[in-house]
Amino acid sequence: MSSDIIYERVLKALERFGWPVVLSTAVLWFARADVILPMVEAHSKFLEELTISNREIARAQVEISRLVEDQARTLEAQTRLLYTICPQISLEARAFAQREDENQETSN
Repeated sequence: MSSDIIYERVLKALERFGWPVVLSTAVLWFARADVILPMVEAHSKFLEELTISNREIARAQVEISRLVEDQARTLEAQTRLLYTICPQISLEARAFAQREDENQETSN
């Protein structure tokens, strides 16, 4: 494009839309390259990092759930073994639990 054509188009835009609109458009056009595009790129990078972090957190939560389930099974097996070895303990534990329930009810 020659400079005459560009000059003519700018003048037509100025006549049609007025000085404030043309000036605002020019400022936004130049700000686009310096402000908006880097901001969009930084935001995209942030979202990618956030996605990666969320995936790592999800994996960790799955691992924690698995470990808790393993501990629950181990505790259940230990409790069964303890009650098998000494059946009196289960009776004492039940009596203790009933006393605790009664104490909580009377304190409320």
